[in-house]
Amino acid sequence: YGDVVPVTPLGKVWAMLTMLFGLCILALPVAIISSGFAQEVGRRDFVVTWSLMSRIPLLSELDTSQVAELMPMLHAQHLPPNAEVIAPDTQGRAMYFIASGRVELQAAGGNSTYNTGDFFGVVALLDIDTQPGRFITRTRCRLLKLYKEDFGRLEMTCPQVASHIRQVAAQRKVARLAAQARATAVSS
Repeated sequence: YGDVVPVTPLGKVWAMLTMLFGLCILALPVAIISSGFAQEVGRRDFVVTWSLMSRIPLLSELDTSQVAELMPMLHAQHLPPNAEVIAPDTQGRAMYFIASGRVELQAAGGNSTYNTGDFFGVVALLDIDTQPGRFITRTRCRLLKLYKEDFGRLEMTCPQVASHIRQVAAQRKVARLAAQARATAVSS
């Protein structure tokens, strides 16, 4: 009950070694288990991200080396219906790929719908601009988020994907400017 303690120096050393060995015996399995757990979580994230990437036509055409480089850049998100993904007039910090579900852009120039395989948020990301409106999930959505900092790495690893994204962004920007011009003409 703690009322007996070593008195001699040799007894104190023996008690200290006994305590250290006891802690090591407990710490070793914990380290092994936590390392195995971390590996399993990594495998699960790989499988989840890979399965989501394969649902997006633009990303499903990549070879394995490109997928391996792109996968750590993408962050999976699962959102319920009617969740705001991007608030209006916020700075473009990321773009999103829709692995499943439907997202709606509510903007002054009209609403747009993005379905499985589409991507959004890219115009503000590339133009260092604010978002044109509110992006809201209309169904349960599984999204892959690519941050602005990672887009430069995407251009180096998958130039054809980045080029396609830039082309779509340019088309969307032209369409947005045309919609704004129509809205301005109607209001005046």
